[in-house]
Amino acid sequence: MVSQLNFISIILLIGTITNALPIFHRKQIVTRIHTASTTNTITDVYSTTTEVIVAPTVEFIISGDVTLTTTIVPEGVNPTAEPTTTITKVLKKMVTLPADPTTSTLQPTTATTQPSTTRQAQDSPNVVATSATLNHNHAANADPSSIMLTVSSFNAQQDANNQQNAQAATTTLQPQTTTSTTSSTSTSSTTSTSTTAQQTTTAANNAAIKGVPTALAYSPYNDDGSCKSADQVSSDLTTLKNKGVSKIRIYGTDCNSLETVQPAAKQLGLTINQGLWIDATGVDSLDSGLQLLISYGQSSGWEVFDFITIGNEAINSGYCSVSDLIAKISSVKAQLQAAGYSGQVTTSEPPVTFENSPELCTSSEIDFVGINPHAYFDTSASAQSAGSFVKGQVELIQQTCGTSNVVVTETGYPSAGIQNGSNIPSPENQIIAVQNILDELEQDITILSFTNDYWKNPGPYGIEQSFGIEQYLS
Repeated sequence: MVSQLNFISIILLIGTITNALPIFHRKQIVTRIHTASTTNTITDVYSTTTEVIVAPTVEFIISGDVTLTTTIVPEGVNPTAEPTTTITKVLKKMVTLPADPTTSTLQPTTATTQPSTTRQAQDSPNVVATSATLNHNHAANADPSSIMLTVSSFNAQQDANNQQNAQAATTTLQPQTTTSTTSSTSTSSTTSTSTTAQQTTTAANNAAIKGVPTALAYSPYNDDGSCKSADQVSSDLTTLKNKGVSKIRIYGTDCNSLETVQPAAKQLGLTINQGLWIDATGVDSLDSGLQLLISYGQSSGWEVFDFITIGNEAINSGYCSVSDLIAKISSVKAQLQAAGYSGQVTTSEPPVTFENSPELCTSSEIDFVGINPHAYFDTSASAQSAGSFVKGQVELIQQTCGTSNVVVTETGYPSAGIQNGSNIPSPENQIIAVQNILDELEQDITILSFTNDYWKNPGPYGIEQSFGIEQYLS
């Protein structure tokens, strides 16, 4: 039994010890990750650290089953105060944390709809960009908007070690970044970022592709969608010529190209794969372009044209039927020949179009088979295997069409966009892929494209603007 005097002494002693020694305090550190929806490739991720101070409850046995329970509150502590919160901007990339919160490896976020092996002109969804240095395995059932990591619950005598653990948990969200130290009582901090992605881009800009393709796709548009002047086109084609390219591909007669591109190409000794564009209204949509082309050929000659391509991925895009395209090829070829053109004609489609409709190559009047194989759209391919993929597609269509006369009229690899299987668009991977394609096909191909086409819609996979390789050609 404790006397009243002893009891009072004990209370005073415990109060003194409580104020002097913070070991009676417990605190729980909880880290939550928040992401904000956005329409671009950058998403802010925040780490919130909440400290909860818990005062100890002490129970005294006075006599028998008579007890006295008291909560000892240290001096300067308000037990009813709201927890303090520190918000730190830790990473400006969309990431998905592992399903297992103890795992320290970051996972890149992927689109909910995987790209198919065909391309369609659709509006672009939100695009997620990920650093090439992140682990590319997907986290199962991970939701970046609601993930919570509990770091630890510990006594004050373990503060030093556990504060380091809490800081390490924050650092997990910052691959290859440098951040300032954050106090538990601070409401803001500054972050200086030097990301591996930026380093990769710098390295890519300093790299060069060895060799050049036979042809590059070219579009006479400014980034804002306006048409380039004759001087701008001449400057572009001069640069292209100086890099060793001998041919260009033009997809249509739009943007005054017959008055700007053809004269410049002719003067520089470049030849042109001239396109006649078919749009969503059907095969007859090329008629106005055909008449412009015929007028040019009859007045200026046909020697600048390497061959003429009637439609580009028109069947794949659903713009016409196979039978309509076959009939239109026959009609266009006859009109061109009547106007004095004696060169070759073809059409360009992804290899899958010829697989599904071999009559397009066996029953039409094309002079050779033009294919647009892109490794990006095959989830089992990658930048490292892009060349063997394209070569394999050529061999496949040779067998399908029963001819060795198959030409790659467009291929390449994007430097930006969403990940598709093992395909991860980045400047570094673009260089790897294009080099691999040039090596496998002995450079006898057309690469998309000379420059990035920012005038285009980015497309459903966020890649359509990002095929330019000018800066990588030596």
